[in-house]
Amino acid sequence: ANPPATANGRTTRRSAAAATTAAPAAASGGPSGGASSSACDGEAEYLRQMRPLVFEAVESLHGHHYEGKAGKMDALGSRSRRLALEAADMMGGGLPVTMSSTVWCRVHESQMHLWRAMISGPEGTPYEGGLFIFDILCPNDYPNTAPKVNLRTTGAGSVRFNPNLYNCGKACLSPPDDAPSLVTRPPHVHVAAGLPLAAG
Repeated sequence: ANPPATANGRTTRRSAAAATTAAPAAASGGPSGGASSSACDGEAEYLRQMRPLVFEAVESLHGHHYEGKAGKMDALGSRSRRLALEAADMMGGGLPVTMSSTVWCRVHESQMHLWRAMISGPEGTPYEGGLFIFDILCPNDYPNTAPKVNLRTTGAGSVRFNPNLYNCGKACLSPPDDAPSLVTRPPHVHVAAGLPLAAG
């Protein structure tokens, strides 16, 4: 129900995708062209498997940081309409999905102002190989006010990943250039956290 990967799971899926394409590439006999083709095929297979998993509306976001603090969702309010549009965009492919870095997002189906997102740390960064989970609350005047964000991945309060991400879970946001969006500036989640993403 919640974002579906673990660090080991992500490695396994990537290994499976690579294994799926390794044999055809080897059979082709082209050392450089075969390697390039294998990499492309591996990326395509990863995307094929991950794309259906990146977004889902769920009945519950167990243990959500803002649950009980969020108030009720106004089904007819401008916030609700905006979030419905952004959810539709995510369902239509608005979230980045690559072997380097992927974003998974879940929204509470009856409290659409509550979200949970997970990103895999991009290759070539200090976050590579990590999975970072964020709880997100869209306030009443969203999108005029940025979402509130809490980082869940803190090693039980023992790790501070960068100056914008505190070990207590607090995430300091950079001021937006215009109205914030869950889609154009993450949750997709680097809107939320200052955590670099390969796809932004």
